[in-house]
Amino acid sequence: MYGSLSKLIISTYEFYHLVSINDILYCQSNNSYTTFYVKNFGQVKVSASINKVEEKLKGHNFIRPHQSYLVNAEYIQRISKRQGMKIYIGHDIIIPVSKRMKKDFLKNIENMCRIQIP
Repeated sequence: MYGSLSKLIISTYEFYHLVSINDILYCQSNNSYTTFYVKNFGQVKVSASINKVEEKLKGHNFIRPHQSYLVNAEYIQRISKRQGMKIYIGHDIIIPVSKRMKKDFLKNIENMCRIQIP
């Protein structure tokens, strides 16, 4: 028997991509397709709903801030609290937090270690 899941096999029309789960920055949905954004690899688009992807990644530190996004909490660098909450991954990736999912998102963030300076 194999150890705990550390890689995800992402099946596309041409390839099976074996991707380390820790290298997935975030996933973005476009109807029934989901695009994986993978560190040092690029993008992989699959014919699967983000709900199915979220189910596969459950228990691996992924947070759902929006109906179209699933984010690896390890790569969140900051979260804006003004003018609509947004997640920053690096300097150039900005992911919105929807009003509908804001409460659950904040609850998930609260479960992470937090130091607040007034």
